[in-house]
Amino acid sequence: MDYYTIFNEGLYYTKSNQVWKFDINSLSTQSLSDDAAFSVYPNPSSDVIYFKSDDAIDSINIYDVSGKLVMNCNPSQSVNISILNSGIYFVKASLNGKTVTKKIIKI
Repeated sequence: MDYYTIFNEGLYYTKSNQVWKFDINSLSTQSLSDDAAFSVYPNPSSDVIYFKSDDAIDSINIYDVSGKLVMNCNPSQSVNISILNSGIYFVKASLNGKTVTKKIIKI
C-alpha cells in the first residue's frame, strides 16, 4: 500500500517497503525574508486560488509533489486549478527577482 505523510518539512512516500523523502523546500531557489509578503488562499481549494503579494508578481508556476510542472500561469491575482487532480501541489512565485514556494491542497 502506498502512503504519503508530511513531517519536519519533508514529504515522505512509502512503496514496496521503501521510504522516499521529498524536500518540500526543494522547489524554491531563493526565499523571501518575509513569507507573509506572498500568500495563497483559500487553501485547500477546489477551483480558484487567489494570490496576495506586497510585490509585483513576475511569474507563477504550479508543481506536483514529484516536482513536475503542471501549470505555467500568467502573473495575475488568481488561477483556476479545477483541472488539476486532487492532491498536494506547490505554487512557485517569482516576485521582483525573488522566489517563494507555498504548498496548496487541491480538493
